Amino acid sequence: MRFSWGSSWSVLTEAVDAIRASSDPLAGPIPQLSLLAGVVGDSNSALSKAEAELRRQRNKIGHLHRIPLAEVATRSQRLGQALDELLAATTFLADIPLVHVRDYALDAFTGERKVDLEILRGASIVFERSVQVVDRELPRGSLAVLGQGGVFCSLTPWLVLHTCEVCKRPEVFVFSRCEQGAATFVAMETGHSWESGKLGRSFSSLLLS
Repeated sequence: MRFSWGSSWSVLTEAVDAIRASSDPLAGPIPQLSLLAGVVGDSNSALSKAEAELRRQRNKIGHLHRIPLAEVATRSQRLGQALDELLAATTFLADIPLVHVRDYALDAFTGERKVDLEILRGASIVFERSVQVVDRELPRGSLAVLGQGGVFCSLTPWLVLHTCEVCKRPEVFVFSRCEQGAATFVAMETGHSWESGKLGRSFSSLLLS
């Protein structure tokens, strides 16, 4: 199982398709996705063309395709514009809080389920923390985005917070692939890789179920 660029785009497309088919797109946990409903899935949209161009060039480089020296400047400018188009269409992601469940507890007096959350900015933990009442038990250490109304949308096991073996500090790692019983993750900030046999077994069980 490999979570490639194409797989990532397919996941986004499915999410946008679900929003598009909803009777009330703004009532979902992440209503900001409705901003992409008119462009994702439309091969003629500027966003889809930009994504296709970036992916095509990335694949060529991955297959050791060399750009003629005379074309480097113009190709770089075109790809820079495509990246700007892609980032401009997804700026709303910066407004959706990414959180790390530092602790979870059941209040013995009120019966409320409470989580102690660390707020992440980009791929880094910041000092802001909050305690929130939730409707179900949440595992310590998991990552999630807080949707509309504080709805907890788990990203585990696709994103995990792990102490980087190179940097020796916590980093957000995104799932890359699962092969031969091991799961490989890549740090979103530094690009360092991390391999886990334990999570590999979990992914293998998930795929076989």
